Amino acid sequence: MNHSWRICCLLAGLLFTGVAQAKAERTPEDYERQARQIVSQTLSDIPAYAILAKQQPDFVATWQEQLRRQLIVGNGRREREVSEAIALGLALLSSNYFFSAADDDSVNRYFQQQRRLLADAQQDPRLCRLLLNTPGARNDQSGAPPWLLDKKYRAYRKELQPALTGLIVNAQGKWPRTLPDEQNNLFIRQIVSQMVDAYGQQSLKNYELAGNDNASPEARCLGLHQLYETINTQHLELRAQLVRGMFGKD
Repeated sequence: MNHSWRICCLLAGLLFTGVAQAKAERTPEDYERQARQIVSQTLSDIPAYAILAKQQPDFVATWQEQLRRQLIVGNGRREREVSEAIALGLALLSSNYFFSAADDDSVNRYFQQQRRLLADAQQDPRLCRLLLNTPGARNDQSGAPPWLLDKKYRAYRKELQPALTGLIVNAQGKWPRTLPDEQNNLFIRQIVSQMVDAYGQQSLKNYELAGNDNASPEARCLGLHQLYETINTQHLELRAQLVRGMFGKD
């Protein structure tokens, strides 16, 4: 009887394991459905991302696809946190489109977060490549967890997300605060001259490489860092206008 009991327990254990495994199996459609649900909830909770979704058709599709891949991998983090980290990383690439209409305070809050990242990137080549969105950085990120979930970088999200989402929301429904080209170019020449005075002639060469995708990421990051530090010496109104004039996009 004892022998029969052990057999029954063994069979029951095998049956339970089989049922559990069957329940654990998920189809590709399950992951797609879950990704859509999580993204939909995040869009509801963070209006700035809903604005991006309306203005940039590929934003949600890219976000959902990256989240779907992370759900399949199952990296052990909270799904909502993964979703927000992906969305923030994508939104950073679109931030320049909101400079022209946002008010001075909103532009400055986000500028200070960019400035902080560029300063840290001087000692972190990977962060430099990520901020520049270089092809190498994009390849490194393919299939990997979002960089803003990395232990080294996750602390940035606490201040970076509200600064960026605030910029996006603040820019809505306002006229662009752009200056005539002649005046804008004058301000740019003045700030570049101040940068050279502070950091030397090499800073001008680094600045000229900032938009060159074929140049060294380290030189480009250094040029941007030196420029940002120089812009930061200006009073708030001029600082915001320089950011609009030098980095804003229509």
